[in-house]
Amino acid sequence: MPEMCTVACKIPNGIFLRVFEWEEVRVASLGGHITEKRSKQVGPKVEIHGPGVPFGEIPKYIITPSGFALTPNVPRDLWRRYKEQNFDSEAIKNGLLYAFPNNDMAADASKELKDVKSGLEPLDMSMATRGDGKIAADPRVPKRADGLSVIEPSDGK
Repeated sequence: MPEMCTVACKIPNGIFLRVFEWEEVRVASLGGHITEKRSKQVGPKVEIHGPGVPFGEIPKYIITPSGFALTPNVPRDLWRRYKEQNFDSEAIKNGLLYAFPNNDMAADASKELKDVKSGLEPLDMSMATRGDGKIAADPRVPKRADGLSVIEPSDGK
């Protein structure tokens, strides 16, 4: 039986782990045929759960307090090959996707990564005071492009 691991994911909708190999294929062309390389999926496609759950539903998997969903029983070899093939992925580089031998170790590691943001969290629309004006607390909120100031509440006049 293959060794298993637990994958932790902070991408809201989760992700599918798939591994590919290159194969050479003969393709018909005007002058006969040519040989080209294509990628071919090898092994299973494994669904990794994300922390996003529809409102009112209870998730069927563990979500840590730091916002990572844990998917147990992922073949360790599949995870290793996926990580090798996707080493430059933002999810891997920024710690949104990682694996440990068991749930407890993955949950403990997620505590250290609680401040990691996927960029897909809901916007914080509260306002913060800066200098003489108010700006959005969340830096992802778009700035006004028309030069108008922020609408202020009426003083009753």
